[in-house]
Amino acid sequence: MNTVRAVLPFRIWFRSTALRSPAALLFALFTGYPFLAYWLYLQEYRDPGGYGGLNATALTHDVKWLDWPFVAYFGAAVLVGLWLVVRPRVSRTQCLTVGVIALVIGGPIAVWLETQLSPKTTNLFESVFGVGGSEEFAKLVPVLAAVLIAAATPTRLQPWFALSPRSYLYLGCLSGVVFGCAEGVQYIVSTQNADVNGQSSVFSMTSTVFLRLITDPINHALWAGITGYFLGLAVVRARVAGRCTVQGLVQQCWLPATGLLIAATLHGINDFVAAHPLLLAIVDVLSAALLLGYAVAGDVVEQTIATSPAPQWGRRFVQACQPRPQQQQWAPQQHWAAPQPPAPQAQWTTSQQWTAPPAH
Repeated sequence: MNTVRAVLPFRIWFRSTALRSPAALLFALFTGYPFLAYWLYLQEYRDPGGYGGLNATALTHDVKWLDWPFVAYFGAAVLVGLWLVVRPRVSRTQCLTVGVIALVIGGPIAVWLETQLSPKTTNLFESVFGVGGSEEFAKLVPVLAAVLIAAATPTRLQPWFALSPRSYLYLGCLSGVVFGCAEGVQYIVSTQNADVNGQSSVFSMTSTVFLRLITDPINHALWAGITGYFLGLAVVRARVAGRCTVQGLVQQCWLPATGLLIAATLHGINDFVAAHPLLLAIVDVLSAALLLGYAVAGDVVEQTIATSPAPQWGRRFVQACQPRPQQQQWAPQQHWAAPQPPAPQAQWTTSQQWTAPPAH
């Protein structure tokens, strides 16, 4: 019995604070979560007499809410890894605000823009500015919206201007992960329905699960993080200029536009070469290297951009955002009128008696 207690000291383990640390609990969650999600999946579609032990009729239903746990698992893993690399100083409220806004409006904005533009990924220009530009802008909106919501109360706006570019990089990655998970669920559900109806193959299902379930959260996090970093640079410039307001941030909008262009270019090239796995790997590695460069050694960029003047095209943005001086308003000219004669003064007679002035 003593040997068992020595090998399995449960009492000591339960008293240990290290086993109750966030890192240990997170590891335990990542270990047991997939099996819990799979159990929920089987509870909905289990049918021993059906197709492969599953109910084929039930598989035709909308299974988005069951695919979300699997996609979210990889998205959470991406966020944890990025947190360990970036070490952002963001609050839970800021992360929750950006995540909820991205979940609600990120996807609809991208769908609406792509519907209006109707881009084709076979054309590099349309892939960059139509697909990449639309989706990267949709992932930037949640971070901007969170800042605007905080601007309603000046005391809540200041913490957002106190964040570093690395923190904005992480918030951009958070918005990208949420967007990537939502997009992955859409593609997986579509492939599942096609597979049940006999319109898809096993290879198609496998490739969709691999590309969408695993790589979608990662890729969208990389590109959105780059845009978020440049938004953080705009915040730094506004803080250095002493204009920690929404107007001061708008005057530096050329920086988020630069990050958006970089992210949209990488995103568009990725979709353009989607049929070539080796080229996809090159684009993804380049995107990861660029993000890690900003996250780990971005201080040099921050110091240079914070004090250097804006480029010529950036100055035009600043001038366009500055309020115009009010023109001096001149009073209407008065018409000339003849001068009036002075009013007669009271006069004293020699007898020192006062006489009234003559009437006009």
